[in-house]
Amino acid sequence: MGKRRVVLLELNELSPTLVDKFIQEGRLPSFQQFRSESHVHVSESAEVAPFLDPWVQWITVHSGQDYADHQILNLGDGHNLRVPNLWDYVSDDGGTVWVCGSMNISYRKPLRGAVLPDPWAFGVEPHPESLRPYFDFVRQQVLDHTNPDARFRTEDYLTFVNFMVRSGLSFKTCAAIAQQLAQEKISKVDVRWKRATLLDALQMDVFRSLYQDMSPAFATFFSNSTAHYQHMYWRNLDPSPFKVKPTPAEQDAYADAIRYGYENHDKLIRDVVELAGKDAVIILCTALSQQPCTRFDDDGGKNLYRPRDFNAFVRACGISGSFTTAPVMAEQFQVLFPTSEAARKAAGQLDSAHYRGRKFLLVERREKELMVGCILHDTFDTKGEVEGNGFRFPFEKLLYHMEGIKSGMHHPHGIFWVRLPEKEHRIVPGTVPLNRIAPTVLSMYGVEKPSHMRGDALPGYAPAKPSRRVGRERAA
Repeated sequence: MGKRRVVLLELNELSPTLVDKFIQEGRLPSFQQFRSESHVHVSESAEVAPFLDPWVQWITVHSGQDYADHQILNLGDGHNLRVPNLWDYVSDDGGTVWVCGSMNISYRKPLRGAVLPDPWAFGVEPHPESLRPYFDFVRQQVLDHTNPDARFRTEDYLTFVNFMVRSGLSFKTCAAIAQQLAQEKISKVDVRWKRATLLDALQMDVFRSLYQDMSPAFATFFSNSTAHYQHMYWRNLDPSPFKVKPTPAEQDAYADAIRYGYENHDKLIRDVVELAGKDAVIILCTALSQQPCTRFDDDGGKNLYRPRDFNAFVRACGISGSFTTAPVMAEQFQVLFPTSEAARKAAGQLDSAHYRGRKFLLVERREKELMVGCILHDTFDTKGEVEGNGFRFPFEKLLYHMEGIKSGMHHPHGIFWVRLPEKEHRIVPGTVPLNRIAPTVLSMYGVEKPSHMRGDALPGYAPAKPSRRVGRERAA
């Protein structure tokens, strides 16, 4: 492994259109400078709905395989990927890696470096084990942040604080947390939504600390905060396309939420550029983007409903025996059984659930795992009962309506900006298929494209010396 270092900055689902808008308004100086020093590409996913989801596209970015090849459809299923990812190849070639929060990942052991899985990970553990206090605490906070019944233990907070103090907690982050808590006490409008950016600040502190210690050849940093804001508050940013208009009170609280997210990411770009140094290649990638979601407006907008307690909900649906549950994103959750037969029987039981004559759950099975979620998205009276094969229970006892109405949806185009040490600016016409990103990154290390990657590396990024095979592709 040579001296080249690459940082893949993964700002999930940012919109090229909104980046341009906010740059023109003078709100994103770091974005503007970064773009002026980069090869500016627009990426394009090969998938359309229902396969157009970030947990599908990020696997393409990391592995070089489109969904047709990798067949990973659900968040939390990344551990089922059958081929190595970018960091596996860099590690096999002797480089140290630092994978910080990347979505729906897997990794091969032994691995040179560190891995912090995303909060929705299922079947993937942090590496080294010293990262577990951060992973466990953040996972619990993210997955239960909408649940009014969620309770967090004092000892969990203390363990997390102890970890952060030893792992780069900055004064700036402490001040941001204090300011947020003070605002929540005195503000007359909802400001709790701003907490998502505190996770970015905490994760950047951890990322910075390990990056400085390891000086990795390859690193990733992932953020989902603005993607969340876009999903929830696009109708507040621009009410004009929507039939369901926000109320004046909602506008007071959320009109600037998306802009706030982009301004927070502007600071992340500045921090990463300063941290990486002048000799690093920095790639800004969003995998896909978002656009207004208006197709549910005739039914009152897209509403989401979720179990208060996943284990209790599964038991109430008449399922006994051994199983484990794990919340995923929004209304979805996973159920893992000891055998495929047990999963098959449970899938049939859950599939029988209905509410006032309407099918209630979408249940997808993959061997021993079920992905489950409510498929009713309109506004309805929740005073009735959920019924199925041998079970009945009050809706409101075990489920709740998640706050807000979804107003952003996915778009296949994304940002792919490559900032080389030379800072050459070039606007590249056309689009770049996502499956070309992984071979392009490997080419920067002089690593030959593995056989499972169908896309070719973009020209102009490989060193002058001949490429070589590594890991599973290494010549015998």
